[in-house]
Amino acid sequence: MGERKEDRRVGRTRRQLRHGLAQLMKIKRVQDITVRELTDLCDLNRGTFYIHYKDVFDMVDAVENELISDFERVLNQFSSEEVVEHPGQLFTQIFELIRDNGDIVSVLVGPNGDLKFINQVKQLVRDRCVASWPEIFAAGPVQYSEYFSGFIVSGFVGLFDTWFEKGMAETPEQMAQLAEGMVLLSTRISRPK
Repeated sequence: MGERKEDRRVGRTRRQLRHGLAQLMKIKRVQDITVRELTDLCDLNRGTFYIHYKDVFDMVDAVENELISDFERVLNQFSSEEVVEHPGQLFTQIFELIRDNGDIVSVLVGPNGDLKFINQVKQLVRDRCVASWPEIFAAGPVQYSEYFSGFIVSGFVGLFDTWFEKGMAETPEQMAQLAEGMVLLSTRISRPK
């Protein structure tokens, strides 16, 4: 019983710190954020912060790693065949994950964000989704498949960013339908000859 209470306290503290980090990253770069201002914002003492993280960069790495693991978990739930036949189901879960973590994801892909995180997300999408559609990329000169892949992957990050800018007014399901339509439409576009 005491362990559960402790786990909840640890989780609550980490959520407070993560929310505070997101608030600060809206207005400044990570390297300009101090532990003191983060803990003051969260109404925690610095000792509590250091129980969980070495410094702000360590915290950002931990948050990013947790999000990447969450993305991988969602992506691994679907076989290649399922992604090809029903990409909207995968896209819905991705957009739900983004919505549920919107405060921190929006700043990580925003102007004060971390290019490393964006590149990790792009690589995950490329590895999983683009690899699931080899027939699409085989339908033309090989040299263009990387351009198409880059277009699709960057398009997803662009969709996330625009969704945040618009206040996430659309549901994850609506965003998934939009993404699915764009992917399927782009597969019909002929490549240069």
